[in-house]
Amino acid sequence: MRWLWLDKGCHIVLEERSPRWAIGQPDVIGVTKSRHLIEIEIKRSASDFVADSKKPHRVNREFNIQQHVRQFYYLMPEDLAVKLKDKIPKWAGLMACPFHPQINILKIAPVNNESRKLNAKECVRLARQMTSHMLGYAIRGQSNTARFIDRDSMSHVDWVSHEVGTYDL
Repeated sequence: MRWLWLDKGCHIVLEERSPRWAIGQPDVIGVTKSRHLIEIEIKRSASDFVADSKKPHRVNREFNIQQHVRQFYYLMPEDLAVKLKDKIPKWAGLMACPFHPQINILKIAPVNNESRKLNAKECVRLARQMTSHMLGYAIRGQSNTARFIDRDSMSHVDWVSHEVGTYDL
């Protein structure tokens, strides 16, 4: 997601890849310059959100706080986000997607100051996963490579905002 690259300064952004076994398999995860993790969990229905909230690593979060990410966000369709806004845990942020490619940040996620930094070996492993993932898209067809060209052409933009608001993906 462009938001992780541009706003949060993540050099490594992965979809459906697990950095550690204890926190499950996130939908989107980014590694910041300081080697901390930011996770975005995508929910498409209220039942999906409820099922996610019952997972052991969500329920028992306070017992192993060092293994959890620096910031955690839920991303939902706008109508669902408005409906579930009051049910978002205090340790999570909330993003709404009114239409692609735009997101609204409705609640900024608090920072988990006890989260552990990734070591160099873990960062290299995630960078390799990202490269393999991108190559897989490129091999499957040239139409997918345009997605990475567009993303890389925007990587030079000096764009930082840490406020609730609307952003392009």
